Amino acid sequence: MAYRTKDQLSARTMNYNVRKIRCKWIDVDGVHQRDIIAQIGNRYDIHALVQTDITTTEQRTKLDVLDDALFLVCKLIFRDIGRTGHTVIEQISFYFKENLLITFQETPKDLFDSIKNRIRQGKGRIRRSKIDYLFYSLVDVIVDHYMDVLDTMGTKVESIDNQLMKTLKRDTLESIYDMKRDMLYLRAIISPLKEIIIKLQKEEETQIMQESTNIYLKDLFDHVVQVNDSIDTYREMLASFIDFYMMLNSNAMNEVVKTLTIISTIFIPLTFISGVYGM
Repeated sequence: MAYRTKDQLSARTMNYNVRKIRCKWIDVDGVHQRDIIAQIGNRYDIHALVQTDITTTEQRTKLDVLDDALFLVCKLIFRDIGRTGHTVIEQISFYFKENLLITFQETPKDLFDSIKNRIRQGKGRIRRSKIDYLFYSLVDVIVDHYMDVLDTMGTKVESIDNQLMKTLKRDTLESIYDMKRDMLYLRAIISPLKEIIIKLQKEEETQIMQESTNIYLKDLFDHVVQVNDSIDTYREMLASFIDFYMMLNSNAMNEVVKTLTIISTIFIPLTFISGVYGM
């Protein structure tokens, strides 16, 4: 089943069997065409409020437990290198019920290509597990994405540290504040995942999540905690960079004032003498 519009909204469906149970994963690119999302929603009995959350991309990271389904909203963060160089945040949503998983991405990406290849090739645990394991695997890819983003940020933090030791530039201070903002974004995106994973481990209302998946959710939780701890460490480093920059700037200003004071001390007597003789 595929949906397409002139704005490139598309859905790719992957079917596979697990113990004679047919599972379906639909990956949707583009979420701003409400009529197309409504078609998908009506076809798979997605509540109207959930459809609104899918198309409203300013949602926070959250998990909603519905009557017979789970709805998860996550965020992706990256830099728009080709255009402005600014940080871009995009939403990705998961609608998940028995034997059905639908992912909704704002724009086409290759984020889940590794999972799709494993399904096509019949490799790994995905082919032997139910669809809740596929759900975990996709969320794990997103957490890995966060770790990759954080590694890139960590490299930049080290670069800023080296710059501070060599020279004092206004651009360096601006870079520090940009990094602090990005760290704040990333922390706001990731922090709720800790409670969400705990909620998934205890989820019994829909009985979608299998107990056998809990061990993988625990591993996912550990990764999220690791990312959060790293973010806190980098934020503390950036705060110390700002203090260090201000100290260097203050010392440089003190040197200027000291130089001006010495010059004034030399020229004031000369000015006084010339004034006396001028009289």
